[in-house]
Amino acid sequence: MNLFWPQCDDWLSARGYKLYPRKRLESSSIGVSWRWYIPARSTSAPYPFATCSRKDGSKAYINPLPLRIAFAQDLRGRDVVIKLVNLDTDEHHIYEELLHCDELLNPGAGVLPPVAILRTPFRYSFVVMPRWGPVGYLSHFETVADVMHFMRCTLQGLVLLHSHRIAHRDIFNNNILVDYYSHDVFADEIGPVLAEYRRTHKVYYSLFDFNLSIKLPPSTSLRDCLRPAREAMTTCSPYEPPDVALGEYAYNPFAFDVACLGNMFMVNFNAVVSVVPLLAPLFDKMTTPLVRQRFTAQEALEFLESIGARLPPDSCTASITLEPDWECQNNATGYWTKTPPGFSELWSPYKIPSPGWYRRLLMRLCTLPIGWQIVRIVRALLRV
Repeated sequence: MNLFWPQCDDWLSARGYKLYPRKRLESSSIGVSWRWYIPARSTSAPYPFATCSRKDGSKAYINPLPLRIAFAQDLRGRDVVIKLVNLDTDEHHIYEELLHCDELLNPGAGVLPPVAILRTPFRYSFVVMPRWGPVGYLSHFETVADVMHFMRCTLQGLVLLHSHRIAHRDIFNNNILVDYYSHDVFADEIGPVLAEYRRTHKVYYSLFDFNLSIKLPPSTSLRDCLRPAREAMTTCSPYEPPDVALGEYAYNPFAFDVACLGNMFMVNFNAVVSVVPLLAPLFDKMTTPLVRQRFTAQEALEFLESIGARLPPDSCTASITLEPDWECQNNATGYWTKTPPGFSELWSPYKIPSPGWYRRLLMRLCTLPIGWQIVRIVRALLRV
C-alpha cells in the first residue's frame, strides 16, 4: 500500500476525483502513512455533503489515517473521502445497496451515504463518500436537546440499517460522523468548535464504516436471528454487551447493535436522567442481558420519540454537564436513583432484573480457570 495512492492519481482524475496533495510519512509506531494537505478552496454543497468551516485554514493538513482511506475533491470542488473496499465482501455488498437507497439523501437518515462506487479491473472498488467530520467527545453536548437529537439520529440510522438487514457490529464514537468539519482545527480538537457551531446551526449525525458489518437475507428475523458467537468477538467497540460472556454458542447481531448503542447512551448520557427520567427505562430496555426482552432499534426509536413528544420546552433547553460513567455498564441502578420518588416502581417492568440462579451459576463458572471454555462447549452441545 506504500505507493498505492500515487499510482491512482491519473486513474481517479480521469473519473472526476483529484486526490489531495500528500506526503509519505514513516513512523516506528504506525509504519508508513500519508499526510494529506488541504486544498486552498472547497465548494459548499447541500446535504448529504457537510458544512466546511475555514477561517484561516491554520491546520493545513490532515493527520494520518488508515492506508485504505484517501481524501479528494470532485470536479465541483466538493470534498470527498475515498475508501478502498475488496470485492465479494459484506462491506462491498452493503455499499452497493446503500448507493441506491434514496432514504439516505434525507437529512437525519442516520447513515453516511456513498455517492459513487468506482469499479476497477481488480478485486477491489473505490467507494466515494462525502467528507464529514468526527463527532468529538460526547461530553461536549451542552443541552438536553443536543443529546436527544444525537440519540434520534443514531437510532434512525440503526433502524435503517436493520431494515436492510445490515448489522453494524462495531458501534462507538469513532464510527459516528457529523455533517460539519473544520480546516482550522485537528480532528481531536473539534469538540469546542463543534459545540459553538451547534448553538446556531442544526447538525446531523450518521453511522458509517462497515468493515465489520454483515448483510443478511431480507427474510431474516430481527428478533430471532442467531449467528455463531465467535462473530461477536470481532468488534472494537468499548460498548460491547456481554451477549457471549457466559459461553453462549450463538448471538443476535441486531440485538447486539441495539445494546452497543444503548451502552453508549447509558455511559455518556446517564446524567440527563435527572432532567428526562424516561431515559432510564430506555437505557435498560436497550441493554438488558435478557436478549429476547431487549428493544429492537425500531422499538427504541419509538420510545425515544414518545419521550420527545412529552418533553417540556424548558427541559429541552436545560443545560447539562456530562461525564462518562463506565460503571453504568455493570451497575445500572445508579441512574435510577436520579428519578423522582415512585418512578422506579412505576417503571419496574422495564428495569434490568437481578440475575436468576441459573445466570448467577454461569457467571460463577465462567470466572474459574478454563471455566468459560467448558461452559461454551457444554452449551454448544446442549444448544442452550
